[in-house]
Amino acid sequence: MTQFTVLPSLLNDETSARFMLRVLVAHGSRDPRSAIALQQLATDLTPLLGTTPAIAFLEGPHPPLADQIVQLAQQAKTQGAITVRVYPLFLLAGTHTTEDLPAAIATAQTQIPLPVELQPAWGESDSLRSLLRSQVTPATETWLLAHGSRRPEANQQIEQLAAEFGWPAVFCRAEPLLNDRLARTQPQRLLPLLLFPGPIYDSVQALCEAADASACLAPPLSQWPRFLEAIAQWLQFDLAISDNRASTPSRFPQ
Repeated sequence: MTQFTVLPSLLNDETSARFMLRVLVAHGSRDPRSAIALQQLATDLTPLLGTTPAIAFLEGPHPPLADQIVQLAQQAKTQGAITVRVYPLFLLAGTHTTEDLPAAIATAQTQIPLPVELQPAWGESDSLRSLLRSQVTPATETWLLAHGSRRPEANQQIEQLAAEFGWPAVFCRAEPLLNDRLARTQPQRLLPLLLFPGPIYDSVQALCEAADASACLAPPLSQWPRFLEAIAQWLQFDLAISDNRASTPSRFPQ
């Protein structure tokens, strides 16, 4: 079983009124590229945030998420942390964010004295929309690609998101299928709502190659020029809220 990495610099600097451990949680995969990419993201965020977020995974060859949070929180407590905030690096508010993550946090909370707070998923933030907005190009036919879900409401969220930018949505495993659409026509750009390289992106590449459409496929989100800025914006917005609260009494010990 692969062990997760505990990064050495976990906390906000001492000017913050409340020391806080931030944990970025990704879905996880047996493909090692996912863990490598998340580790690199945390490292790249350090100069922007003044602190290195910890990382954890919901699935894949890792300990249960609750155990990961407990270990990270215990280490952070020795460094002065008084609260833990979990940031789901997920694109949809689906079963993982509404059921699996809250359950893991509830389990972890019974084993550590620090309060653990679950934040909204990245996909619900304005920073994702800002990132997509940077890809709007007039008179360029663009499709937004997502993995697809068995839950129709999840696919509808993607379709609504794509419609905000005037794009159609296509899916790997839901209607309308990417494979079917490519058999009839091709976009000038295909933007994948996939965070990191991995098996799903590999399969999309293979489909595009078979349809002679490789040139239109953009890289995963983590390789977009403004991705790091978008994630930092998401986290810094929360940091600004925390700093504003510093002038009010806290229920946590100082």
